[in-house]
Amino acid sequence: MGNPWWISLGLILWWIFSRLMAPFMAIAWPALAIYGMLAPRLPDLAALQLQPGESAVLIGVAGGGRHCVGSEPCDVIPPQRSYLIIPRVVTNASVFVVEDTEPERTVTELAWYALLLFAIWILCLFGTWYYWVRPAWRLTSSWSGR
Repeated sequence: MGNPWWISLGLILWWIFSRLMAPFMAIAWPALAIYGMLAPRLPDLAALQLQPGESAVLIGVAGGGRHCVGSEPCDVIPPQRSYLIIPRVVTNASVFVVEDTEPERTVTELAWYALLLFAIWILCLFGTWYYWVRPAWRLTSSWSGR
């Protein structure tokens, strides 16, 4: 008769996140950080109030938008970027979110989110190795006769 729909949905989501999302995130986060270093947003850096010797590493971007329901006024969600501040992240494990609000940018500190981010990235690296690199390595090794 088959599995209930929620088990099938769970298996499909597991496949998508473990096989597709993991390598994307394992590569995309370092690429985003490199992009942030090559093209820094100076107003964001000013809003973060970096101390001498600190640098901000871009780890996330959200475009913002509007949420409108019926005849009520729309909620406007401003664009935002997320940063790790090196070396401060070692002592407080926070992610800093800069929002494009008027008249000046708003900075929010999310305590302990850096640990969550690091754990997700490690899981993505492991998934990439387990589902993509390891099978390819075994296939290459079997073809080479090792």
